[in-house]
Amino acid sequence: MTGLESGTVPPFGKPFLPFDHFLDKSITENEEIAFNAGSITDSIVMRVSGYLKLVKTTVFEFTKEPDTKK
Repeated sequence: MTGLESGTVPPFGKPFLPFDHFLDKSITENEEIAFNAGSITDSIVMRVSGYLKLVKTTVFEFTKEPDTKK
């Protein structure tokens, strides 16, 4: 769907790729993010704050902490 090799699709949605983009809020707890973008041998490392300015995303909680109070 992207025309890119498996494993090289960057974590971007519109306007870079023709898809809506969704992001787990846990990413915002990190200072940096690393990902492949068009290459399986090279990675991009950038600040999460810069990444969030670049992407048009919907942030919500995909993951849930396990309930350990049983």
